[in-house]
Amino acid sequence: MIETRPPRPHRVPGQIEQRRRADALALLTESSVRSYPSWIAELKRKSPASSIDRRRYAYEHIRPGEALELVRGPADQSDGHAVAYHHRGVHLGYVPRRHRWIAKALDDGLRLAAIADRVKIGGIFRRRAKFVGTRIVVLDDGR
Repeated sequence: MIETRPPRPHRVPGQIEQRRRADALALLTESSVRSYPSWIAELKRKSPASSIDRRRYAYEHIRPGEALELVRGPADQSDGHAVAYHHRGVHLGYVPRRHRWIAKALDDGLRLAAIADRVKIGGIFRRRAKFVGTRIVVLDDGR
C-alpha cells in the first residue's frame, strides 16, 4: 500500500512575510536577547542617491518586525561614526549621533541586526511615516 502525505498548506508570500515579522517581534520580547531602542534619524530628507521620498517609502514598505540593514558609512564623511539604515537597498536615514556605540560595535566586528519596532504615521491624507522606531539587536558579542 502506498502511503500518501497530506498536502502542505499553500502559503502566499504575504503570509510568509507577516509570520517573519511576527517572529522578529517575538525575538525582541525574549529575556535572553540583548536589544536597545533607537530610531531612524533624518527620515524627512530626500535620499542622496535618488529622488525617493523616505517618509513615503517607510509608510508603504516598513512594518513592525521588518528587518533593516545597518551599513557603516565611509570614514571620510563629516561624521566619523555614521551608520545608515537601508531597506532592500533603499537608504532610509542614519542611526542618531548619540548612538555612536553602534558604529564602534560594527568596527569591532560585533554582529548587529536592526528591526523596525514601530512606525508612526503623519496625517490622514499625507500617507507618510512620521517616525520609525527601531531595536538594535546584538546577535554575537563573543560571549
